Amino acid sequence: MRDRVPEPVRDKAVRATGQARAAASRAGRTWHEKAPEPVRETAARSARATRDHRTLLLAGAGAGVLVLWLALRRRGD
Repeated sequence: MRDRVPEPVRDKAVRATGQARAAASRAGRTWHEKAPEPVRETAARSARATRDHRTLLLAGAGAGVLVLWLALRRRGD
């Protein structure tokens, strides 16, 4: 794949990636500085729960998509 992509396109992609990382880092620092402590604690707790129960969340999301698909399919009949 690398052989097919021209050098200027790769260089531009590398620069864009660096800029995106820098912007995300700035946003994270701003969030940490300006968000009230209770909000940060709640966000951290939610992120931890999401990581701890990832399989359960994915199963629930899959079930939700299945129900939606079935409902739309039935409505089309």
